[in-house]
Amino acid sequence: MDLPAAVRPVRARAVVAIALCIGTLPVAGCGGPSAEARFRTEHLVPAQQRIEAQKSRLSTDLQVVHLGRKRDAGVIGHEVNALAGAVRKMDFLEPPKSVVAAFQRYKVANAHLVKALHTFAAALGGHSNAQLNRAGAAAQAAAGEIARTRDALDALLTKK
Repeated sequence: MDLPAAVRPVRARAVVAIALCIGTLPVAGCGGPSAEARFRTEHLVPAQQRIEAQKSRLSTDLQVVHLGRKRDAGVIGHEVNALAGAVRKMDFLEPPKSVVAAFQRYKVANAHLVKALHTFAAALGGHSNAQLNRAGAAAQAAAGEIARTRDALDALLTKK
């Protein structure tokens, strides 16, 4: 089939453009994001966002609870269980070999927070301010551990 003369240059340009695009595809893959960068953006950040969303819900509920109320302690316990589920999902992530140890420390820090918050929820149902204060201090220490391990992990993941 012979194309009219006016259409031939347009079609030729289209064919050349497609060929150029196809030719650049393998090159575009070279020098793409590292395994660390992909792990961070595709897996770790979404997991962290789920965890932060659960922490936010928990924080909101903590604003209205009272010491000695079993119902309040139950609500907080439920929120901590939801947080624990989000933290456990990190067990299914497979980090690049270069960050396995740092990622493991980050997961352990999150597990420490969950444990401390379970203790806090139990203490909330009791009547001891001292016990509640100790549990709160343990949760704050675990939150600090998370911040330190997250920063160390991020430094490895974003290193160029």
